[in-house]
Amino acid sequence: MIQSVLVGRATSMDVTLPLSEQCAGPESVPVSFVSGAILSLLVPVIVPLFYGFG
Repeated sequence: MIQSVLVGRATSMDVTLPLSEQCAGPESVPVSFVSGAILSLLVPVIVPLFYGFG
């Protein structure tokens, strides 16, 4: 199950959610959504952090 969530990254909460559900079953939907939401929320924090290193 975790492999189908990790492949989608931030898109696992919207674009690749149906694919994740089809491959890993309905129990992967909450995990995919939460994973995608967390990654999407972290972008405004992580991008400036890495931009500052350059």
